[in-house]
Amino acid sequence: MMLQKNIALFLLALCLSIRTLHAVEFRIDNEVLPGEVKSTTYLLDGDFFSMIGQNGEITYYDSKAESFVILDPALRIQARIGLEETKNEINFLRTQIQSHPKFEAGTPNFVGAIGLGTAIDYVRSVGDTTLYESELCSYVSSRLTNEIAGIRLYGTARDKAPIVSFCVSGTSAGDIGTLVDKLAGVAIRTGRMCAEPVMAHYGVEFMCRLSIGLYTTQGELDVAVEAIKKAVTMLR
Repeated sequence: MMLQKNIALFLLALCLSIRTLHAVEFRIDNEVLPGEVKSTTYLLDGDFFSMIGQNGEITYYDSKAESFVILDPALRIQARIGLEETKNEINFLRTQIQSHPKFEAGTPNFVGAIGLGTAIDYVRSVGDTTLYESELCSYVSSRLTNEIAGIRLYGTARDKAPIVSFCVSGTSAGDIGTLVDKLAGVAIRTGRMCAEPVMAHYGVEFMCRLSIGLYTTQGELDVAVEAIKKAVTMLR
């Protein structure tokens, strides 16, 4: 995890140096590493900072006062209420984005913003749970690998983020996700994971993913593994 953070910070620093040379504004999207708020915003000195809540329902924006002032008024509204782009295609050659209208009717999701703020306060109060999450990640990865024939795990680097992405030969990721939900009430992520270049790299269309957080218990992971095993048996 530390290596991933260091690489991310290095790439951000590189982009910001390019920003300085070409005199353009730079936005830092901190969706993946919200714990690095202070380091990415203040250490790297970005013009804009954003962090997206679950499913993009609310986006937190921060900016330097001088950067926000020079924005077109319509873009200020977009920054304040958190309108997100619709991504049609993403790969290493091009990214096609269909933007929302600048002025969108309806009440901004202020309740979501308050909830996101409370969640951030809670996570900060708990402290660092990296070791706990890493141990659970290793535990569930070992069980899946040893107990399910034909499974392939994606992303096995040391100090990786506490997620387990996988495919099982002869099955559909979507079918596994549906059955695991019905059998055990466990929600796992299925699909492209908002990472189409990664899917293309591994030569797969979809994956399944278990996500582990500070609130996850070993018992819950045991339930998930047993449900995945039953789903695979039913689909073969």
